[in-house]
Amino acid sequence: METDMVASGTWLHDRPEKGVFRLLIDAYRMRMENNYMFDGDVDVDSIYSGEGNGGVAFCRFLEKLCVAFGLGGSSVANPGGHWHSLQPCVEKADVIGHYGDPRFPMQLRMFAERVYGRGPGGE
Repeated sequence: METDMVASGTWLHDRPEKGVFRLLIDAYRMRMENNYMFDGDVDVDSIYSGEGNGGVAFCRFLEKLCVAFGLGGSSVANPGGHWHSLQPCVEKADVIGHYGDPRFPMQLRMFAERVYGRGPGGE
């Protein structure tokens, strides 16, 4: 049942990547609607305020989600262990050992470059 998957923190598991992004956006949008309807609360930089396009407020939503996941402190916590924790440092050898693929550190680097818009050292 979907509600059990939400409660256990596995609701987004085994979904296509685009589907996960769509659900994250829709969960944020639903939360903004609920905040407005039930609490009369409007984030100053959300689409409900008329002041922004929702991007900044959505980033706060994602930050909250990722930090909770990385620290293991909420229902989105990693049920399978602590590999994805934000607290320990990680080295290339650690990534290779965890994923079993010597190319995986480069894939992670390339993905992060897309997110930041540049490589380490300004490349």
